[in-house]
Amino acid sequence: MRVRVTARFKDRKAGGYHDAGDVLTVTKERGEELVAAGVAEAVKSRKSRKRKKPGEDKARRPSEDK
Repeated sequence: MRVRVTARFKDRKAGGYHDAGDVLTVTKERGEELVAAGVAEAVKSRKSRKRKKPGEDKARRPSEDK
């Protein structure tokens, strides 16, 4: 699970400080702990995004082929 830190905190389990804006990869249980404590928010996984092939976003019109 990935979480984005919303407030600076000392992570006693990892042994260090995390600043607001940091993105961490943690276990689901640890992520839920951080969110419940109000110091992080869940981030959508990058794997869920569908990647476009080059040129796929441009729709070709018949008038452009001339």
